[in-house]
Amino acid sequence: MIITYSRLTDPQANQQVEQVNADFVGIRQMLQTGLQDTAALSDNQAHAQNLTALRRRACPRTMVAPELAAQLKTIAFGFKKNKDPAGVYPLRAMEATGANNSKFMIGLETENSDVVFGAQSLDLMGFIEITELRTYYCTTRKSEGKVQDRYGTRLVAFLVIGRNQQNEDSYVYLASGSGAFSSTALAVPAVGQDPTQMITAVERAISTFNAPRNNDYYMFWEINDAGLQLSAADGKGNRVVNIRYSSFVGKTRSYLDNFSLISVVDIKTMISGMFENLEGLSFQIPFKKNPSGLPMTCTFGHGESRKNGTIDIFQKTKSKQYSIPQVGIGDLFTIGSPFSYTKQTMESHQNELAVTTEKTDSVQLTVPAECYVANSFPATPLADTTTVIQFSYFTGDYGLRLTSEKANSDPVSEINVLRKISYIELAVGDNTGNAVITVAGLGNIGNDGVYPGGAGLGQFQEIRLPFRIAKQTGTLFALKQVAGGSSCQYTFSYSEQNEAITYNQDNTNEMNCTCDYVSGNGFATASNYTISIPISTPAFLSSMEGEQAQIDKALTETIIGFV
Repeated sequence: MIITYSRLTDPQANQQVEQVNADFVGIRQMLQTGLQDTAALSDNQAHAQNLTALRRRACPRTMVAPELAAQLKTIAFGFKKNKDPAGVYPLRAMEATGANNSKFMIGLETENSDVVFGAQSLDLMGFIEITELRTYYCTTRKSEGKVQDRYGTRLVAFLVIGRNQQNEDSYVYLASGSGAFSSTALAVPAVGQDPTQMITAVERAISTFNAPRNNDYYMFWEINDAGLQLSAADGKGNRVVNIRYSSFVGKTRSYLDNFSLISVVDIKTMISGMFENLEGLSFQIPFKKNPSGLPMTCTFGHGESRKNGTIDIFQKTKSKQYSIPQVGIGDLFTIGSPFSYTKQTMESHQNELAVTTEKTDSVQLTVPAECYVANSFPATPLADTTTVIQFSYFTGDYGLRLTSEKANSDPVSEINVLRKISYIELAVGDNTGNAVITVAGLGNIGNDGVYPGGAGLGQFQEIRLPFRIAKQTGTLFALKQVAGGSSCQYTFSYSEQNEAITYNQDNTNEMNCTCDYVSGNGFATASNYTISIPISTPAFLSSMEGEQAQIDKALTETIIGFV
């Protein structure tokens, strides 16, 4: 069965007053609370991914303990200040910067003075996805011996390829500022869009490095194209929260010989985003009312039979024959045998012993008359089922439209107060009457360009339009417009529980104004998210009393209880 809830009882009929469905509000809150409580069991983190420099090498250590992991914004790479025996400048340290400029360092177990951090760092907030990580490394030509044990595998440079926040191709090249593998020596910018030129330049430098046959060292590269999803500008999505790594000590200094970026999704933030501006919930429930209308007792059995038998057969046969041979004289005559006797005795013994073992077991399931059973009941009564919940949203902008005209019907303006993600936006669609628009109650604008709202409504001032104001329950701002000798004043409020913008007409003077709820795409909705709830029971009880809407609500609340 499918049970659907909409925030608005009839969006097309709203006009000046929103009719919010109270059942939708309650179901939405119950589902959100259940999902958040479940997410809290895993510290609100899930969908862990990793992007490793060298995939065949383990990374046994972590930068911070998992319970202390937090979002990282940038990673700086520290390379050896002076060239090593191979003539390169390998990676010795990494420094990650998190929220509030917190810093975490890995590497530098020895001789921390011999490190220079590259001019270019990896800005994780600048990428929405890393599609490829190229790691350029140096090692010895011989696979064993003291030199190999001491030199190990040293990471020389990295090329990070992906898409930036504008969804454009982007790359970052990370290497020491010295030597043949610096971006200066390669004559290619360290940051850009098309990485082809950088890839060609690095591979050419590697060929030059590997050319001398008497060189004890060689360089190569590994490509990890598994990819890593990162957060969009709104902060939703995967976040790098930790770094796994491995290190070793050469002759006198320590080096990082591998690392892996660990990312997770902040489920709490994701869940909050799923319920923002939510307009519909659809529950696809694979259960039905007990079709018999009577208590049902079903027995499901399993049996097996095994027979062990023994057969013993004994048979003995005796045969005797006596005869007088025939007598003859040449070709004259022959006298046949005058006597012959044959005796045959047979003795047979057969014994059969059979033992039969039978084993049966059964399960008895009793369901009451008023209950819900799985759609497959009773054919496969013990099979798990899954309820699917779809989340729907308006496909176009939604909010209020304030249309004003003078008493003589001359148009004045059209002002839209629209509901967006995390804020309310006011924009002027038309100002034919050259109205002077002033606003009160916005407060001081934040660094994100959003006003807090809810401040005093006494002082009106001109504000640059459009403007954004944070969502919060209560009064947001007051608006006044004056065109010639006519004017009007409105106060706008918001309800987080109902996801509704409301208004109040404070006064008008020679101006006719109407405020209507509008949708940019005719109140059409689309499903952007679905979640699945596994239910490992063939039947459950739920209230079946009252009107159908009450029965459906009770069933829905029972299903949410499985979250």
